[in-house]
Amino acid sequence: MASQYVRLEKALSLCQRDGQGPEPALKSASWGMGQIMGFNHQLVGYAAAVAMVDAMKAGEDAQLAAMAAFLHKNGLDQALVKRDWVAFARGYNGPQYWKNHYDVKLEQQYARFSSGSLPNLEVRTAQVALAYRGYAPGRIDGVLGPRTRTALRDFRIAAGLSAGDDLNGDTYQALCQRAGIDP
Repeated sequence: MASQYVRLEKALSLCQRDGQGPEPALKSASWGMGQIMGFNHQLVGYAAAVAMVDAMKAGEDAQLAAMAAFLHKNGLDQALVKRDWVAFARGYNGPQYWKNHYDVKLEQQYARFSSGSLPNLEVRTAQVALAYRGYAPGRIDGVLGPRTRTALRDFRIAAGLSAGDDLNGDTYQALCQRAGIDP
């Protein structure tokens, strides 16, 4: 992930050197939780890529709105409604979607979440805080799995909290405080 920022900085400096401003570099990168390419800025409601990036940096609401607009404008919302994972993956990830099994992954995640296994937002926040503090909670998915439990156990020991691998109130507060998150 850090290497992507280095590449973006290089692209931005090349654009600045050539007197183009940041727009070409920002159009060439994907942004937000939906990984919307900057060249889609008008499609998702922004006059320029820089405006889209600024909005996405401000918070998840703009990221979610851009992703929803992208899905709707490309007809992918209908593929979701129909649970046509192949059509959705092809439209969202391109014709080579099958190389990474995006359709299969979508179907699996739909089955997982529709069965009642919803992510817990406090667990998700704790996972972010653990990752920020250098622990390895695994995927930031809101699920208290084995890697998150191991990271919680290690954090609790290092923080001088009671032993355990669960996310109790004291552990959550300590994590948020140390990561600078307002719980």
